[in-house]
Amino acid sequence: MTATALRPQPPAPSPHLSAAPARMADYILGGIDHLPADRQVVQQIMRVAPWYEDSVRIAHAYAMDTARYLTDRADIGQFLDVGCALMPRGTGYTDRYPRLCSVLPQATVVHVDTGIPAHSPRRGCAVESPGQHHYVRADASRPLELLRKLTLGAIDPSRPVGILVHGLGQWITSDADFGCLLDRIRAWAPPGSALSLTHATADLRPSEAEGAAHAIRGAGLAYRPRTHDEIQALLGPWPLCGPGRLVPVSQFHPQNPHVPAERSGAYAAITLHPDIA
Repeated sequence: MTATALRPQPPAPSPHLSAAPARMADYILGGIDHLPADRQVVQQIMRVAPWYEDSVRIAHAYAMDTARYLTDRADIGQFLDVGCALMPRGTGYTDRYPRLCSVLPQATVVHVDTGIPAHSPRRGCAVESPGQHHYVRADASRPLELLRKLTLGAIDPSRPVGILVHGLGQWITSDADFGCLLDRIRAWAPPGSALSLTHATADLRPSEAEGAAHAIRGAGLAYRPRTHDEIQALLGPWPLCGPGRLVPVSQFHPQNPHVPAERSGAYAAITLHPDIA
């Protein structure tokens, strides 16, 4: 996977807003919901960590592969996408995750948006399918409130759930807060569920990752890449599946072994509820 040239888009409304992780990823993924501040930070990161664009694309592909994996491996038909930080769109513009809808055409998916402004309108999935895609807003640092919002009738508590906690933890700097969120989710999850976690790390390219972290924090964003051992400690008691260990994101699914591990910039793991491990 090689980096491609980033093409700046026309500024969106409210150009004086600060950079936001969702809009930074949107810029890399070819969307339109990014502002000058987002583009500036991404370009600063790319100067010190040229693999950053690849890391965003690798993480995006991992989400799609994991949705398929959990559907086939664990026969899971409903998903929670926690912390997806979907941004408001212009009329007729599809979601930042249309492929997640398309690879789960029969599934129910609840996108738990922890980054969208409260005044922004809700959006439905642009991909028509027999499944249903729902969007709820919640504060990731208040897991009980978050889980209450999931009881909207969309999730069947008698069936297993695929829980996707992708790229969220590095924006929650407190171990206690992020650990509490994961513990509450595991306690809530029905038997047979699975939890997929990705988390940024500086382990793979330490000096470049530190430069990237400096640029991100310089934009006013709380950011904490964790080490292998710190992320391992957050995985909790559920058994690991797939490779059976925490690995660079690009190395988790066997179809991606040719992608250099260090370009992932993050680790991934999938844990299974003990009832199906």
